Amino acid sequence: MPHLAIVIPTYGESGNIDELLKRIFQTFSKDYLVILVDDASEDGTVEKAKKWKERGMPMEILVRKGPRGRGLAGALGFQTALSLGASVIVEMDADLSHAPEEIPRLLAALEQGADVAVGSRFVPGGKVQGRPWWRDGISHLARFWISLWTGLPLKDPTSGFRAYRREALERLFEVSPPMSLGPEILEEVAYKLHCLGFQFVEVPICFSERKAGKSHFSLKVGWRVFLFVPLLPFLFGWLKNKELFS
Repeated sequence: MPHLAIVIPTYGESGNIDELLKRIFQTFSKDYLVILVDDASEDGTVEKAKKWKERGMPMEILVRKGPRGRGLAGALGFQTALSLGASVIVEMDADLSHAPEEIPRLLAALEQGADVAVGSRFVPGGKVQGRPWWRDGISHLARFWISLWTGLPLKDPTSGFRAYRREALERLFEVSPPMSLGPEILEEVAYKLHCLGFQFVEVPICFSERKAGKSHFSLKVGWRVFLFVPLLPFLFGWLKNKELFS
């Protein structure tokens, strides 16, 4: 039963997965488990991950069939972590934009009382390296849009680098499991946990642009998230009604 589960959704990350797993291996010596959820990559991502498992890295490798999607992969990773008894669940991207060496700082925030620790680019001490200006502009626009519609107490609500207490995700899946197919799962999960009264804290991180491979962001993905955000209060605002759960 691992204390820490690190959920990593992957698709086409052959150029990054070796370095990512190496850095996780160097950061943690025991009591952790990597849960790699792959959307049937065809570039050898899974094969490279299997070699790390063969070397002794504690790892579950789940290869999904059917429709691909960040949301579907993330939800499966969360469910697997909970079923295996993890008390803390971290999610992070596989493209090296999130530094494994910063995970202990997220864990420290949970130890200090937070239910969810979010790695943030936009709090004092946070920064972005190597990202095109237009992608940064989209991130700032998204911050404004999400805050406008949801009231989330986050300066970086699109961050996919987070640590959760087990109790938070257990409650989420018990009351309203994630329904998002794609990256909008980040906003959905954050909004639902906020409505349920869980406490967030943001931890400054350095976000680095991917080193290899192709970005999965597209205008189609961005537009879907843009349209989904205003629906959150209408679809899930009822979660604020504590009387429903008393």
